[in-house]
Amino acid sequence: MFKKIFKCIVPYVILIVLMVMFTGFLLENKDTLAKLSEVSPLHILGVAIFIVLFIVVNAYSTKELTKAFGVDLSVKEWLGLSCITVMLNYLMPARSGAVPRALYMKRKYNFSRTLFLSSYLGLYVFALAVNAFFGMILCVAYYARFGVLQKGLMVFFIIFIFLAGGCIAISRWFGKRNTGSGIFHKVIEGLEYFRKQKKLLIKLLFLNLLSMLFLAGRFWVAYSAINVSPSPIAVLIVANVVVFSFVVSITPANLGIKETFITLVSGIIGLSTINGALMAVIDRGVSFLVVFVLGIVFSVILFREIYPRQAERTG
Repeated sequence: MFKKIFKCIVPYVILIVLMVMFTGFLLENKDTLAKLSEVSPLHILGVAIFIVLFIVVNAYSTKELTKAFGVDLSVKEWLGLSCITVMLNYLMPARSGAVPRALYMKRKYNFSRTLFLSSYLGLYVFALAVNAFFGMILCVAYYARFGVLQKGLMVFFIIFIFLAGGCIAISRWFGKRNTGSGIFHKVIEGLEYFRKQKKLLIKLLFLNLLSMLFLAGRFWVAYSAINVSPSPIAVLIVANVVVFSFVVSITPANLGIKETFITLVSGIIGLSTINGALMAVIDRGVSFLVVFVLGIVFSVILFREIYPRQAERTG
């Protein structure tokens, strides 16, 4: 009982603390805050377009993964379920927004979530390794372009390469002995699955990198909205590091944690922490609007499909 209460309360306590700190940081720079009032509708539209592209790519990745397990979702399902999941993640901590998607899949397709979850976790480990390697390449490119070696970020990426690479290596030995049911055993099971499905893995990792490029695109437009012109390499580094913030996705929709990562990394690579914070506010604000509009629309569409009688009564 205490554990359940603890798990329910802690994420919101962390969220409140982070948001208070973040708001305090912004209020210390009141003069710079005026930049937010100068953001043009065109920039907001640009950020929104990249957010939609980001959602679509991630949704399509989920569609390809479910297809591998024999469930070929329609466009309104794979896109709609992802939009609803992202929306509900704003209301529930630790990515609990995925629960309604699992219930929908179970009710309509009798889809087992166990193996899907294992494969998802396995993919996540592979993706972290690839993103960390790509991050190191970006740091080398940053050094070649600006003559500054980001040692802290290099160490950060190396740590994740060793952690993810270590899991992948261990899974080769541990796979045949994997008889448990905990999170570690699910990761091992997922890694073993993708070891046998290399073509699917390559496709999903490509989509993962594509989604990161769209994430960088929306960040670049958001920086431009406050008259900051970062280099493509710098924006890609920020986007790459932000991907790792989801490892500690404790708060609803990673609120506070994602903004902290953006602010700190922006300061590290010379874009200034306050510019990073303002960019994060723009990105979060537009994301909130886009996610809830799409989430509500697809909630109605899929509700009418799976509960037609109830929809007729309410509609």
